[in-house]
Amino acid sequence: MATADIDTQVDLQRTLDTYLGAWNANDPSERAALLERTVAEDVVFIDPMKQLVGRETLAAHIAEVRATYPGVTFKRGGQVDAHNNVLRATWLA
Repeated sequence: MATADIDTQVDLQRTLDTYLGAWNANDPSERAALLERTVAEDVVFIDPMKQLVGRETLAAHIAEVRATYPGVTFKRGGQVDAHNNVLRATWLA
């Protein structure tokens, strides 16, 4: 892997870790700040259970998850895959 590729992978992992920090944040203000740093206003979130559009909608979904599963923590589950301005990642709870 070339140095530039390694640097990109490290940056993507940091971004994902910050994004997952939003999922782990109990404070709505902290969550909003972390999402603002990591996703676009018109973010598209897709997983097997939900398809959402918009940062505020995603923040509300995260709040619902936190309320349903208090104390759960999320972490990166492997390498981050990114292309065409789309990030795909495995995460663990």
